[in-house]
Amino acid sequence: MVEVLDTKAILIDSSLMLKLDINGMKTSLERITKRYFKPATIQKRYANAFKLYQLGIIKDDTEFFKRISKGLSDRARRLLIEKHYKERVKHVKLNINVKEVISNLSRQYKLGLVSGMIKDWFKADASRLGLDHNKYFKNEVFTKDYGLLKSNKKLFFIACKGIEEPPKNCAYITNHANEARVSSSIGMQTVLLGSGSAGDIKINNIKELIDLFYQPFYEPGPTPMSKKR
Repeated sequence: MVEVLDTKAILIDSSLMLKLDINGMKTSLERITKRYFKPATIQKRYANAFKLYQLGIIKDDTEFFKRISKGLSDRARRLLIEKHYKERVKHVKLNINVKEVISNLSRQYKLGLVSGMIKDWFKADASRLGLDHNKYFKNEVFTKDYGLLKSNKKLFFIACKGIEEPPKNCAYITNHANEARVSSSIGMQTVLLGSGSAGDIKINNIKELIDLFYQPFYEPGPTPMSKKR
């Protein structure tokens, strides 16, 4: 097993901090568009457009919503955008203990963020939920800025370079087994939250990271008394 405690930097998957209820969001999307589209149509359009947004091929929300709402009037599209943002508020939550965890880790390690979320969406959600990511993360890598998905190992090399450490000195924490395999393939130490065969270490709760990465500061013991001459 890799000794994770020897790492100098920790890169964290954004989905460990902001949790999206995927099924809830899918149901909401079908509900707010049922007047215009069949469920299968809107889900396919949304998934395709989101991937293009992740890759930076779609540049902004205006283009994104035009893609998924093709055929709607401008007024109907504006209503869809408003409803979409309201549904995200319902379905994106802050993971329990995440503030405590990143606060503790940042005291002894350089922290970096690796995210497949849309940058503006992540920032809006983090601000709304009181997650001061700019305070804790030395570097933030979003797939949209590099035209790479997290299935591409080049993105992890970029993340390591941004935090100024080679992969062997970096740990990556994720709840996606496929990402754990990619980061491991370039020599990063990997912690997987949840089940799966990937990763050097498995955890069941994000709070376990505090003990896993805890590095006690050196405290010198009592100095032996000098012998009397």
